[in-house]
Formats: sequence, C-alpha cells, structure tokens
Amino acid sequence: MEEAQASLEKIERFLKNEMTVEDQETFQERINLDSDLRDQVSKVAKVLKGMESAAIRQQIKVIHEQRSQQNESKLNGIKWQWYYRSAAAI
Repeated sequence: MEEAQASLEKIERFLKNEMTVEDQETFQERINLDSDLRDQVSKVAKVLKGMESAAIRQQIKVIHEQRSQQNESKLNGIKWQWYYRSAAAI
C-alpha cells in the first residue's frame, strides 16, 4: 500500500513538474516503456485536472456571490435615496 502511495506521489510530482529535470527524464523513460504506468499517469492526470476544474468553479461561485451581495447593497442604497427624496419633496 505504501508503495502504491509513493508511486502516486511520484506521478503527481511528475505531472506538476516538481521533479528535477533528470528525474523527470528518467520517469518519462519509464512511462514510455511501461504501459501500466502510462495508464496510471493518464488516470492521475485526469483526476488532477478534474480537481483543478472544481477548484476554479468554486472560486467563480464565490466571486459571483460577492458581486451579487455588492450589487444588492448598491440597490438598497438607491432605494433609500429614492425614499429620502420622495419624503423631502412632500
């Protein structure tokens, strides 16, 4: 189990370009020679891409919520200005 975890961590480091150039070249050679490793790298790459997409969607959602709240605050301010002007006109 620990060996599998170490392998996944190594794949992740490879995909995130966190290896030295030498280690990256060596690992790329292993990928070229080992179809099981190549499949595993492909699967991990898809998972990482999905996680990244989910994180981006979450950030966009937070930004939209913040802007919505800001717009709502502005609208409330405009409503009160209208009430004050109406009261002043009377």
